[in-house]
Amino acid sequence: MAFLIPTNSVEIARYANGLFGSQLGFATTNGIISDVASSGIVGAFNNYYQLTFANSTTTSVAANICSNLGIVAGQNGLTSVAVSNAQLYVTGLLNGATAANRGGVVKNILDMFATIASDPVNGPIYGATSTAWNTQISAAVQYAGAVNPDITVAAAALLPVAPNAVTLTTGTDNVRGNALAPNQVNAIFGTGTTSTFTAGDTINIGGTAGNTFTLSDNGTGGTFSPTSIAAITVAGIQTATISSGETLTVNTNSSAAGSQGWTGLTTLNVSDSGTTGNNTTVNSAATTNTTLNTA
Repeated sequence: MAFLIPTNSVEIARYANGLFGSQLGFATTNGIISDVASSGIVGAFNNYYQLTFANSTTTSVAANICSNLGIVAGQNGLTSVAVSNAQLYVTGLLNGATAANRGGVVKNILDMFATIASDPVNGPIYGATSTAWNTQISAAVQYAGAVNPDITVAAAALLPVAPNAVTLTTGTDNVRGNALAPNQVNAIFGTGTTSTFTAGDTINIGGTAGNTFTLSDNGTGGTFSPTSIAAITVAGIQTATISSGETLTVNTNSSAAGSQGWTGLTTLNVSDSGTTGNNTTVNSAATTNTTLNTA
């Protein structure tokens, strides 16, 4: 998650995370939205800062912010020097503003950090940390949209992430998936413009276990060879289910020709519901648990 549009919901999630180490629920988020409506987002943030950190040093606040952002030595390749430099930079920005305006400064710091990956100087140092933090904020925005309570960022990291559902389009698709949760990819094959599993599609999901792919063929009475469609790549899928009303030829054995380079597949379910006598064939790797249900 490299970039999020800075809506009020995103800004609130960033502020709660970066300054308070919290992931807000529905009620608190709506309360802040009400404050923002009357005072403006900077006015509301300035007020929260003064009410909470009036007796704190800017050095301690800066250290707290950096820690909440994940700027910690040993994480994402960060050195102790990089952490110290970040803390000094944040401290300097806070010192450059009056106490009444430091909440707005924090907002600017967090907005800048969210896009630091594109900075030619600081991106190589802090970019990976920023990307990871943006992913946290994206999850926090979704969390606040439902009736959930306020929790700490540490507790939020332990929450199960809902599976990510992706439906292929009739155009060319490049599916990378969600690295934090299992992904469910759905596609259909049919005549004319109804097909969504088409030449040029790439499904390449890495870093997540439990990814599934479901391919349904709406044809009947003919033959269907889904894995022989040219210029398609399927990787990072652990469970695939292919069903059809036609005679099927399925080849997910990456060591065999015409397999579309399927890798990572551990379970393959193939079924045809056509007339008795269909000559459906399946070629899968020895490491793939394969089930065939045929008429």
